[in-house]
Amino acid sequence: MIGAGNFARGVLLPIMKRDAASQLVAVVTSTGQGGEQARKSYGFQYASTDYREVLDDAAIDIATIVTPHAAHARMVSDALRAQKHVFVEKPLCINAEELADIREAWS
Repeated sequence: MIGAGNFARGVLLPIMKRDAASQLVAVVTSTGQGGEQARKSYGFQYASTDYREVLDDAAIDIATIVTPHAAHARMVSDALRAQKHVFVEKPLCINAEELADIREAWS
């Protein structure tokens, strides 16, 4: 889980925690305090402030991106290049250049 703001905590994480098939490995937040709170509350194995660390983790196969909109495209592209499956809250990107980069990363 990259980002643990209101939408993540209020909607996504409660669903994921109840799903027996979900394994919550890592949570990434911009501050260590928010990540540690989410780790303890939802049972993540570890928290980080660097999303690239999570993308490099071979134990993780899905990146759930729930960050401010301006960061979505870069993180989606990086996750695809790291060969992760990606779930991103809307919007996917905010301009045509970002979409082109996502398309390149996906292909």
